[in-house]
Amino acid sequence: MSTDPYDYAASLINSHTRNAINSFWQHFAQNADILANWFVNQQGGTQTVVNIMQPLTEVSPDLIWGFGPAEQGHMLTITAEFQDGLRPLARLMQRMAPSLPDWTFTNTHPPSDPAQLAQEHLARFGFPLTLSDIKVSLGRDRRINLHGYGAGPKVFDEVLNVSTLLLGEEKERDWVGYVQETHNQASQPFGPLTWINRFDDAIAEARSLMPNAPHSEQDPRQASGGLYRDFNLPHGHPRQDLITFFAPSEAYINAALYGPRFSSRGFSGFNEWFMYLKIQRSLAAPFGHVEERAEVEDRLHTTLSNAGVGGWVAAGHGTDYVYIDFAVADVALAAALLQNHFGKEVYAADASLYFLDQGLRDITIPLSPSI
Repeated sequence: MSTDPYDYAASLINSHTRNAINSFWQHFAQNADILANWFVNQQGGTQTVVNIMQPLTEVSPDLIWGFGPAEQGHMLTITAEFQDGLRPLARLMQRMAPSLPDWTFTNTHPPSDPAQLAQEHLARFGFPLTLSDIKVSLGRDRRINLHGYGAGPKVFDEVLNVSTLLLGEEKERDWVGYVQETHNQASQPFGPLTWINRFDDAIAEARSLMPNAPHSEQDPRQASGGLYRDFNLPHGHPRQDLITFFAPSEAYINAALYGPRFSSRGFSGFNEWFMYLKIQRSLAAPFGHVEERAEVEDRLHTTLSNAGVGGWVAAGHGTDYVYIDFAVADVALAAALLQNHFGKEVYAADASLYFLDQGLRDITIPLSPSI
């Protein structure tokens, strides 16, 4: 099975947390029948459910849980919800879940029934829905921006809530961009199905702008794009020293350098994930000429593309570092290939691989693997 960035980040989680996860699932398995019976007769009140789920706080007090129906039996969703940094932990919770009869475990909420939108919104978020409409537009970073209109005091929240309910949490994370609100008196009831169709049309527009082949099948020498300058990136930005950057599009620049929530889904229709290699410039590896970086780019692309796992996307020069962006279909395999191919280079000890997708900024993969 191919490894995505969240699975890879989950694999780095420490043994203490894994022990807490194991303890939770053991406790859950021992009480699964009690929960199933509660869903039927609800004897003992909701405190029964709360007590059974209490050990989850030993894993993290910030994970969100909820129950619902599954195709067969019951579903438990344990999710990071809007806290992107917890996504690897939520993924690990799912990966370590036991196999229990009549139970399905997920790390993202599935889409809700549009016909039940008003009831589900009130039940889950605690206040009624006042939206009359949500306009959609494809943003400069290939995410889909939303403008909500409604009569209530929390129109902004309603837009986000409706998005995660109707799209499902995974689709919402991949595509929803900036949100605006306008407070007005609702002239008509909100149409969930109409809005879902609008949203899907915007996704289709984004996909029409993507390459028609995976990056492993593309030739970097034939790459279209432009050379960008004058980035004015804020202090603390992971590429704040950037001087020049050759990228496939302005949309990629806006997403990879300026977008707060980069999504690989906006730039590849082939289940690829975007990463970058960051190499420190030094006396031993000065990278004083673009040709020196280009040689590394060529080798990186050849290494990934020959294995059918990915390819080059973009590259840039900074005052202190050089950067090479690439896309991969299997993170673990790509990381191993690059470590094996470049791990003994003079610059490898001062080079690392990073993810672009949201919630993964702090994950670092050394180019020179530890022995």
